[in-house]
Amino acid sequence: PSISAQSADLTGAHWTYKPDLTNWVVGTYALRVQAQDIHGNTIMQGPYTFTVTAEMLPQPAIAINTMTIDGATQGDGLNILTGESIQWRYTVTNAGNVVLSNVTVIDNIAGVTPAYVSGDTNNDGTLDLAETWIYEASGTANTGNYTNTATATGTPIMGAAVTATDGSSYFGVDPQIKIVESSNVDDMDILPGTSITWTYTVTNLGNVALSNVTVTDSVSGVPPVYVIGDTNNDGKLDLTETWIYEANGTSIVGTYLSTGT
Repeated sequence: PSISAQSADLTGAHWTYKPDLTNWVVGTYALRVQAQDIHGNTIMQGPYTFTVTAEMLPQPAIAINTMTIDGATQGDGLNILTGESIQWRYTVTNAGNVVLSNVTVIDNIAGVTPAYVSGDTNNDGTLDLAETWIYEASGTANTGNYTNTATATGTPIMGAAVTATDGSSYFGVDPQIKIVESSNVDDMDILPGTSITWTYTVTNLGNVALSNVTVTDSVSGVPPVYVIGDTNNDGKLDLTETWIYEANGTSIVGTYLSTGT
């Protein structure tokens, strides 16, 4: 590799040489200085020892951290209610030893567009070594498992652009419950005083287990009681379970209508 002159003072008495180390490798080099005087005579001095260390070589790198934000809670793998407004925060840092320009952040999910928020403290448009740039995007929580991956890209002064990726995720919670009420005398004409059993069949139509499940009847004095269905005895109505409640009573004169909730 060669070293070319980078600057000189006005008198020409002192010259400063600065090597471009882009294509150099770690090692020790023999450095010779060659020049010509005003008479055209070649002047040679050296060799001098010139050592290139890993720290001296350009090592451009960029890093990104992607985080999901739900109100005051942020992290990965959050449980978020379907339809809620959410944000993603992308934290971009310079992991190398040279400044980066043309920094961009994209998200692999269509319609999620990260926008620069803050971080360029000296407003020079380059991601300096000590800076942390923040990008954000917003959206609405979908149902079920959601995973996105963000890519940060930056361009060093010399050499190819560098990239980094990082993902985040959440689970969109969609709680739903269903109840079907029936009796042993549905749609029948019966005599007053006939014994009746009402059955309330409760199932989970959502995508998460439900706790504190209760069943009530619109008719006063008809209290549904849990009978069976919690197969793992965890006190939660799981997605594959069917819970049965029952209530007992005696028929009365006239039309009777009740609603289980």
